[in-house]
Amino acid sequence: MNQVNEKRTEYQQVPRFYRENDFGNDNPYRFELIKLKLDKLGTYSEKKSFLLRIKTDYLQNQFNFDKEDGVDFDVQIDLELDYLKAVKKMSKEEDFSIASKLDEMVVTWELPQNVLIDFFYQCLTMETSTGKKVISNSKKYIEKFLSTHFAAPDGKKFSPTTIRTIMTPSRYEKRPSPDDRIDLEKIIQKYKKVDKGLNDKK
Repeated sequence: MNQVNEKRTEYQQVPRFYRENDFGNDNPYRFELIKLKLDKLGTYSEKKSFLLRIKTDYLQNQFNFDKEDGVDFDVQIDLELDYLKAVKKMSKEEDFSIASKLDEMVVTWELPQNVLIDFFYQCLTMETSTGKKVISNSKKYIEKFLSTHFAAPDGKKFSPTTIRTIMTPSRYEKRPSPDDRIDLEKIIQKYKKVDKGLNDKK
């Protein structure tokens, strides 16, 4: 009984986070959870930075049963220094530096948001004279692009939900009126006439 009590006491001293019976639900380092977050990141650099951060956190928080306070503080410091060194090295990579600069670029749009969003919606739905869409990217890509790089005059970035609503085909009432919108169809027709005139001369 004394041995059982000793083991029970020892078990209770282990943080709940690391107890075997709770580990499945509480462990934030389950790879299936990490993978879900990883898939939401866009660039290689973002994914690499995220994985480095998670790996460092995991190594810093490993529980060692030979120590009462887990990983030694000096080891945690060394791991953090290794992480910072790796990130600094990554910053010299072309993909990383370009992605970082692009992520920082935000354009202030002075007109109503729906005018710009509607223009992109038209680009996604209308075809050029060659039969191709004006913009071949997906709505999801455009949604992320606009919400990342465009802001209202008050500095608030475009809302992904607002963008998604305006670009929904049935929500025409959210898009600008014919008098207020950028008429992409007229622009396309103009260039079709120019192309036709050039071809006729040939």
